[in-house]
Amino acid sequence: MAEKGEERRIVALIEQLGDAEYATRSSAQQELVAAGNRDPQGVIAAAVLQYRKSGDPEVRQRLKEVLQRLVGEHIFQADEAHLGIIVRPTEHPVRIEDRLIRPLKVRLLLDSPPGDPGSLQVGDQLVQVDDIWLDPALSFADLHHYIRTRKPGQSISFTVLEGGKLISREAVVGKLPKAPDEVDTQALRQQFFRRWLRGKLRTEEPTAAQTTAR
Repeated sequence: MAEKGEERRIVALIEQLGDAEYATRSSAQQELVAAGNRDPQGVIAAAVLQYRKSGDPEVRQRLKEVLQRLVGEHIFQADEAHLGIIVRPTEHPVRIEDRLIRPLKVRLLLDSPPGDPGSLQVGDQLVQVDDIWLDPALSFADLHHYIRTRKPGQSISFTVLEGGKLISREAVVGKLPKAPDEVDTQALRQQFFRRWLRGKLRTEEPTAAQTTAR
């Protein structure tokens, strides 16, 4: 994450995207990309926040271009992450403590070895993926998108509801095999960014650090 001085500089550069001078706006956009290559997390978070708040179409467009560049370079994975599981929502939601959850039931395992107690099993009812609870508003497309943000070789933890108890499972992200004609990485990158931005605008709320940095 950026230090305070760098945070203030990022905020100043974002403000300059609305400057009266075209040269200043263009320079600020280029400097934001450069700053984002040094601190992707900090610049992406600040840019998303201001993209949501700004009413200036040009500022929003420039922020979108900055985000598309940084997400493409630092988040998008050309080798799509793959878990090799097929799931379906259960018919009825369940309540876990104060949360209403719509479990996803594992119907088929394509890659995981059967019988390993630490791995996912057919019939498992998934209620949490890493720190994301599967509430009824979360679609399978959202979960698929989350998996795609991971890198092949990384582990994903699952919480499974079994006999009224919560049990931990784990799966290692693999690499989705591509057909010979699946070579348009730029198209995949653009599609990924559109989904990523929609998810951010729908779910992300300003943090205290972001609101006080203005």
